[in-house]
Amino acid sequence: MVRDGYKETEIGEIPEEWNVKKLGDIGECLIGLTYNPDNVRENGLLVLRSSNIVEGSLRFDDNVFVDMDVPDKIIVQMDDILICVRNGSRSLIGKCALIDERAVGMTFGAFMSVFRTDYPRFVFYQFQSNIVKKQIYEHLGATINQITNKSLHSFSIALPPDKKEQIAIAAVLSTIDEAIEKTEALIAKLRQVKAGLMQDLLTKGIDEEGRVRSEETHAFKDTEIGRVPVEWEVAKVSDYCSVILSNVDKKVSIKEIPVFLCNYLDVFNNDYITSDLRFMEGSATTGEIQKCSIYKNDVLITKDSETAEEIAITTVVIEDCDKVLCGYHLAIIRPKPDEFNGIFLSKTLNFTEVHRQFVRGAKGVTRYGLNKSEIENAILPLPMLTEQSRIATILTEIDNQITEEFRYQNKLLTMKKGLMADLLTGKIRVQESIEV
Repeated sequence: MVRDGYKETEIGEIPEEWNVKKLGDIGECLIGLTYNPDNVRENGLLVLRSSNIVEGSLRFDDNVFVDMDVPDKIIVQMDDILICVRNGSRSLIGKCALIDERAVGMTFGAFMSVFRTDYPRFVFYQFQSNIVKKQIYEHLGATINQITNKSLHSFSIALPPDKKEQIAIAAVLSTIDEAIEKTEALIAKLRQVKAGLMQDLLTKGIDEEGRVRSEETHAFKDTEIGRVPVEWEVAKVSDYCSVILSNVDKKVSIKEIPVFLCNYLDVFNNDYITSDLRFMEGSATTGEIQKCSIYKNDVLITKDSETAEEIAITTVVIEDCDKVLCGYHLAIIRPKPDEFNGIFLSKTLNFTEVHRQFVRGAKGVTRYGLNKSEIENAILPLPMLTEQSRIATILTEIDNQITEEFRYQNKLLTMKKGLMADLLTGKIRVQESIEV
């Protein structure tokens, strides 16, 4: 039943005074620039591509410049909406960003489109909504991941006739975007701090007074993985740990015992949560349970992945688990008692100087994998157990801060998604900008 003051339309229930408009009726889609390798230069006119859009914002970390004549029409303007319309990854079709002063005067590539309209900010949020995403999915080709400008022009959105209401809706959503961007900037800063801490703590260590050692006051030695304090040992994983591989999968057999499997690690953009493991129902034999059960202080490591860079990401088990087994995508590194602090071991395995050993050893074409000996032969720095604990405490604190900020960012993203569903269909009305 339609609510009073609302009407049913092809895109759902909207206020009676709102209109359903085709994008082609309120703006124009422009086809991007075609260029070839001979046009590419180290400097010149920046060609905006899919890689220049990250989480709905412009990024300039991966750029291509050209030297060629470009029609004025495809030089981007303030508040143009840049859209990915063709990509090898189906999920990236439709991702978009609003052109700001940093990109004005640039152009865009042939796998991109620009939508130019008098209602830019409101339409920009419509592109991020499920209303438009559903239409994109319906228009995607069966074999080619692309949408045409003709398809884009045919997409329908709900549009309030009062431009003040459009501006107010966009302002509310922009407020959340600003909070998300601030959180993202804080995460980036914390990551820089973490990288610096790891470099200092895992090559210089920390004394009993809590001070990072220096070359001026302490003796160091050169090793296979760089300079470390003279009293540190440099050892193979196998010298102080057991490596256990698993073949347990989630298939259920009547003859086997029900268990929980940990086959993947929870992750927020490569910062792994050390306390949350992802469990799934499965089954195993008695022998597999005896061999592959997970215990406190175990370190879990990814032994296969789609990319070499995602190999050997780790987390530590910080509490006892009941009937939880390591799944076949992971391996267990079990420290010998009183030799390795599990948290220190997990952090060290992700340290650049150590992790690159795994990346070099990862083999594969469509998937990359590590065998047992490659894990066992990785070389690690090994301070005394008391110093390991001091280092682990400091790195855990910064990881906890990063995790909390990621959780807050995810909370904001969930809030934005709910507000878009309500505001962009008029379920919730807003006449002026409000703080979120």
